[in-house]
Amino acid sequence: MYTNSSNPTASIIGGLSVAIPGELRGWEYLHKRHGKLPWKRLFEHAIRVARDGFAVHARMALKMSDSPKFFTEDDLWAEVYAPNGTLVKEGDIIYQKRYANALQKLAEYGADYFYKGEIANNIIKAYKNHRIFSTSTPSSGSSVLAALKIYEGFPSTFDSDLSLHRLIQANKFAYGQRANHLKGPISVTQLSQAMFLHLNTKLIRHSYSEFLLESTAAAARLKINDSTTCENDFYNSRNYLVIDDHGTCHLAAADSNCMAISLTTTINLVWGSRVMTDDGIILNDEMDDFSSPNSTNAFGYAASPANYIEPYKRPQSSIASTIVEDLDRGGELRMVTGASGGSHIISTTLQYIYHRLEHGLGPEEIVRRPRWHDQLGNSTVLEWSNTGVGLIGFSNVTASYLFSLNYNISYEDPLDSSDGHIIIRDTSGQFHVATDPRVLTGF
Repeated sequence: MYTNSSNPTASIIGGLSVAIPGELRGWEYLHKRHGKLPWKRLFEHAIRVARDGFAVHARMALKMSDSPKFFTEDDLWAEVYAPNGTLVKEGDIIYQKRYANALQKLAEYGADYFYKGEIANNIIKAYKNHRIFSTSTPSSGSSVLAALKIYEGFPSTFDSDLSLHRLIQANKFAYGQRANHLKGPISVTQLSQAMFLHLNTKLIRHSYSEFLLESTAAAARLKINDSTTCENDFYNSRNYLVIDDHGTCHLAAADSNCMAISLTTTINLVWGSRVMTDDGIILNDEMDDFSSPNSTNAFGYAASPANYIEPYKRPQSSIASTIVEDLDRGGELRMVTGASGGSHIISTTLQYIYHRLEHGLGPEEIVRRPRWHDQLGNSTVLEWSNTGVGLIGFSNVTASYLFSLNYNISYEDPLDSSDGHIIIRDTSGQFHVATDPRVLTGF
């Protein structure tokens, strides 16, 4: 579909890039199992915001300025983002009347209206009569847990450069496992039979991954050299490409009954497929998260066959929404977390959990810690300081230490990194929360 196409953007722009949106069915399922409020009430605030308008914030204005002609060339997009013939700017009010009407119908008639009713017909119309089917997805929560499982065999010291090195090494092995051994579709039956595994005796999470077995983690742990890092093929033995997926949105919530949810949602690239339906719904370009045969990246990594497009399959995703329970206190809720930011999600969520479970940091301390990222690319990325949002980067001492271990170091602004949310419930039952300052700058 893509390798034989004359259109180099077929997997990211237009109808062929759109995968079937599964979110609404997921939310309907969660509501039926756990919801307390009437379904209709859940839509009220979103309908009001879409219909009454909201101000364009700095980040939205920046993302629109990247391709301003796109918003004026399509009547449906222009109706919202260029209502007077020119692109809106920061501070202007935009209105999503069509989207408000669509939400109103979903509130009235339920999720079936999205998949079988008028909205479904408008989606098919916007696809230009192409229908793309996909089912269960391999996300990356197991990659975060695999890294933790590898790391748990080491003693951990707060603010230790050696501990940082070991955690990065564990993360590298987790990314290598993700690229080389990605499983195919997971059925509901397989998922219900999945085993529960303990990490640090505090973290419990079901998984169908062999990489959470102690034997697998121990084998990887033995390969970690405290004196050096290694070339990427040491961690990624088959030289398969580590997918670099794209933007997302994350939220975490918990209530007084310790009901909790960590939710990550995405339409992939900014503005998705750039296809808008008559209902004002922006369609995703999730098909680009699949791998294509005979393709390699700049570092010579080939695409993994396990992530090729197949019927009844969803593309690989970095989503790693996580909930932590305390087994020492009967499984009490302790932490709800996750992140947005494409491929940075895995390393960010890993660091969130690490800082809490290993060193007991509070949520505000955690989100303000400097972060690193390494997905077996050409460098290990460290954040530099951004005093404008109160974030202090890694010290020169730490950077020099990693450099002495043969790390290829590069830097990025924290605002280009991932961001997320943390909810921590202490042993007295009090909630402590923090939103990553990396995201607040845009609003």
